[in-house]
Formats: sequence, structure tokens, C-alpha cells
Amino acid sequence: MSPQPTYLKQRGKGDRKVFYVTMRVPTSAQHVWGLIRNESLRTSDLSQALRDRHKVIARFQADFEEAARAPLPADAASLMPLAEQVRAGEMSENDFDGQLSSYLDALPRDEYGQPVIGSKDLTFVRKASAVASGVQLLESLSEQWLALEATKGIKQATVAERRGHLNKLLKYLGDDARPTDLTKARAVGFVEEALNPLPVGKSRKQFMLATCRGFADWLEVRGMIPTSDPFGKVGMLLRAADTSRDERSTWSPEDLLKMLQAIPHGDPMWPLVAICAYTAARPQELCNVRCEDVTETTLTIKRSKTQAGERTIPIPPQLRDLVSRLAGESSDGWLLSGLTTSTPDDNRFKLIGKRLQTVRKRVGLHQTLQVYSLRHTGITLMTEAGHPEWLRQLIVGHEGGSTIMAKHYVKSKNMELMAEAMNAITYGVAVDKYVMDFGNGKGLVRQHA
Repeated sequence: MSPQPTYLKQRGKGDRKVFYVTMRVPTSAQHVWGLIRNESLRTSDLSQALRDRHKVIARFQADFEEAARAPLPADAASLMPLAEQVRAGEMSENDFDGQLSSYLDALPRDEYGQPVIGSKDLTFVRKASAVASGVQLLESLSEQWLALEATKGIKQATVAERRGHLNKLLKYLGDDARPTDLTKARAVGFVEEALNPLPVGKSRKQFMLATCRGFADWLEVRGMIPTSDPFGKVGMLLRAADTSRDERSTWSPEDLLKMLQAIPHGDPMWPLVAICAYTAARPQELCNVRCEDVTETTLTIKRSKTQAGERTIPIPPQLRDLVSRLAGESSDGWLLSGLTTSTPDDNRFKLIGKRLQTVRKRVGLHQTLQVYSLRHTGITLMTEAGHPEWLRQLIVGHEGGSTIMAKHYVKSKNMELMAEAMNAITYGVAVDKYVMDFGNGKGLVRQHA
């Protein structure tokens, strides 16, 4: 008869040799415990080891039986919570390796015997493996940097915007990118391959690049990236978007009418589009106007992306009945009531903005005719009518040197001058009347007739 296995191994040298219990893990438990389970008995005395081994073996066997009942990782995404457990000290790295091996073993194999795995699942595997081994990914580091930025008094909307810029960088580098991946060559590639093709102006791309550079500077200070200032001087590679084939960013009267007619009159999208069209205000600003910020003739914007954007403007005659009715019928104190908020900073525009995109596509308007570009349309109409830049800046909330002149020169009559300039924002008799009829209720009567 063969001797019974003792499961004992001795490791070390000389007087430091100690006995270990070493057991091969059954296949049914390898997804939790890996291939081999070891535990030191902390003794070099054989008789003591033979006595102590039984309780360790019994505990191992109980663990294996429990692991056999534990579910296998269903997919690559389920590896991420396990990796987080390793980082939190709730699971050993060996146990995670067992789970990962079980997941890979269950995959189909190619002709070379390698597991067949999609790119998305492969990203999860790489991310989970990095997290479990203690490697910090750029994805988690970017959130740490953004959290630090949020403590500096920066608006939550700006932090969210910077997160979007960093997401472009992470998408280019890969969701499983590590700090060592942020080299000068990759920074140059990011500008040429990710930023330059974007259909936005050069100044916008410079702001995106500034966000990425700020993040890289933070990583450099912490000694986490191999290259000093990877984004240094790469801004000279930025190019403005090619607009030679895409110049329709100004709304025509026909475009505006088509959009308004496609929106149900009871939907807050309708007044949002109309007010944007005649005030050249940002749609995000209008979504944050409260009824208390409105008088019979003025509208005050208190929440804007810049200090210059916090302003009071006249209500154009085409909108007076509409704004008055919205304020009188509001159910929640907002001028545009009933909007659903989104994101941590209670963004009231994001969801309605997505719905407006759907309507724009449905009626076949050009992709450059965004609701935001109604702002550009208003500025263009005032410019063509000959109104000075400093006055246009005052109306739309742009910051510039000329606004200093505006604050001193128009202090007593700014409303009069702004109202005169805003009279240039017209879409023709038919469209203007259509908007006014809706505001005073005539348009609603016709719709229900």
C-alpha cells in the first residue's frame, strides 16, 4: 500500500527550515483558490508539524467545498469588482488569478490554442489585472485629479467638461492605459489623430489640450510618467476644423420654422428653441432661469459658465407674451418647468438637448444647425445690422476688453441700446408672427381647432 499523503513540505535553509501544508486545489475550486494552496505551520519540528497539519487540512478542504459552490465569473466585466476586492484587501491576488484563469479557460480557442476574446472584454481583463496587481490606471488617476480640481472653487459644470476632455484622451490611449503610456509620442498622436479631426474651432481644441496638459503636469509632479511635460509645445500642431464643406451654422427662417413646427406645443423644447433664437443666449443658461428672474421686459441670467455671462437682457417683443405665460404657468419655479435633471451638478439641459438632437435629425436639418448655433445666428444678425462688438458682447455674455467700455458707457441706458441691437434678430414677418401667436395663445387655438 502507498503511504497516505502528509501534504507537508519543508522550505528554507539550515535552522530556518519550516514546514508548510501544501495542497493541490481541486478543479471545482480553482476559480477561487488557484492551483496550489499553501500555509506555513511555523515550526521546524516534524512531530509538531504532523500534529498541526490536520486542522489546516480540514480548513482547506472546507474552503474548497465552499468555493465549489461559488459561481464562476460570468463575463469579463465581472472581473472588475473582484479586482477591487483585491485592492481593498478582501481577496488575495492568487484568488483573483484563479478567477481570471477560470474565465479564460471557459473561452473558445483559436487554431493556436489561444483564447478568443473580443476587444471590449480584453480591455476589462487588462484593467482588472492591473488593478488586482496594484497598478494605478490613468482612468482612476484622472478622477483623483478632477476631485482635486473640484476643491479649487471650479464650477461642477466645468469639472464635468474637463472629464469629457480627459475621456477623449483615455479613449485614444485605451481604457486600460497606465501612466507609462503617456509619452511625448502618444501626446503628439493624440493631437493629430484625435483632436485635429474634431469639427470644432482651434480655441476649443486648445482648451481641451490645456485640460490634458494640466492632468499630465499633476502626474509629473507625482513622478508617475516617464516623460517630462509630454504635452509641451504640441499645441503648435493644432489645426482649426475644415469648414470648407460645412458652412451652414447659421439658421435660416425656414430652418427655424421647420424645427418649431416639428415640436409639440406643450413640450418645453418649443419655448427653449424660440427663446434661444431671439436672445442669442446659451440654452444651458435659459434652462437655469427661474421665474423670479423675469420681469415684464427683462430676463436675468444668474447661472452661466463665465462671470460675464451673468447678465440682464431685454425681452424681445416676439417673446414677451411667451415668457410671461411660461412664468405664470410654471409648476416648479423654473421658467422652463418640468425638465429632468442629469449628472451630479443637476444639469437641466443635457436630456432636453438630446431630445432636440433627435428632432433635428428627424426633420432633416443640417448637422451644424445645433440649438447652440442659434446663438451664432443672433450674433451674426446683430453684426450685419452694424451694432458694435462691445454691445454684442454685453448681450450674449462674452468677456472681452470692450466690455469695460460697455460697463462705463452704457451704465444708464444699456437696456435701451441692447433692445435696439436685439431688434435686428428677426426671422421674417411670418416666423416672428408664428412665435408671437404661440406666446399669446393664438397658435394653441389653431393647433386644437
